[in-house]
Amino acid sequence: MRDAALFAAWRIAAVLRHPALHRRFLRRMRRWPEAALPARHADRVFWRKLFERDPLFVRLSDKLAVRGWWAEHAPEVALPPLLWSGDRAEDIPPDLLRPGVVLKATHGSGWNLFCGDSPPPHAEAVAAARRWLADRWGWKHGEWAYAEVPPRLMIEEMIVPPRGEALFDVKVHAGGGRVGVVQLQIGTGRDGAAGEFCDAEGRRLGCRFSHLAPLQPAVAPPPGFARAVAIAARLSRAFDYLRFDFLVHGETVLGGEVTVFPNAGYLDMPSPRAESLMRSVWDLRRSWFLREGAAQGGWLTRAYAAALTRAITAERGPLP
Repeated sequence: MRDAALFAAWRIAAVLRHPALHRRFLRRMRRWPEAALPARHADRVFWRKLFERDPLFVRLSDKLAVRGWWAEHAPEVALPPLLWSGDRAEDIPPDLLRPGVVLKATHGSGWNLFCGDSPPPHAEAVAAARRWLADRWGWKHGEWAYAEVPPRLMIEEMIVPPRGEALFDVKVHAGGGRVGVVQLQIGTGRDGAAGEFCDAEGRRLGCRFSHLAPLQPAVAPPPGFARAVAIAARLSRAFDYLRFDFLVHGETVLGGEVTVFPNAGYLDMPSPRAESLMRSVWDLRRSWFLREGAAQGGWLTRAYAAALTRAITAERGPLP
């Protein structure tokens, strides 16, 4: 009864402190978020946005700084070649806006300008970059780590696989050294992205996000799939949950983004099986909030953290 009262008080406090984020979740998900005892995937991301303040999340969300994190923790993983970085749109080298590169902002999501066969004029790229630099991604939807990333620009070489090899996005959801689900995707939004969810062995789960076309039955995970999964599992040991993104073609595995707030927290896993796999992996007792953060808070925060730990332990048993 005491813990139930604590959870009720925590829900009320969360609504009072973050009413706009609750309303946005309700509009997007057509249900109210569970901010005290999160079980579903979207609720856990919502909980993370409200209460988890791991300082490392800022570095992981920074598209430029995360390259250094990859070099420190997985030096064997190659990254797309970095051609330029800077903090002024006017400094973008005109000669680098050529086919086969992508201009990115380091402090947000979706701020990319792909230079295909007909690269945009320099003035157009500068105008887009100015808009990105003037904006602060993150606060509107609670993705606080993005808002603390220094606004910068970068140009990377696009990865073009050898003839006959497909380029896959392999997005590995992992935590505590274990892999829950893997998004296996091919193509982009402009040429018809397709993708499905797999388990850590590459077996399809028969589900996908609605914005993706289904993969053709003959499409199999690339040879580098198992290596990407193993790297993500190892890197996830120090975290309760992260999504590790790789570009894979053939045996080649390249590191990409490390995602703290996938889909801004507005998508649940697309099937009960996928949801179950993720729930078995994402243990909030490994979170920064329960390891360190709550001890720095007031009495309600500390009491809530103790109650949440008891509830999780009662359901899952001792932390492995």
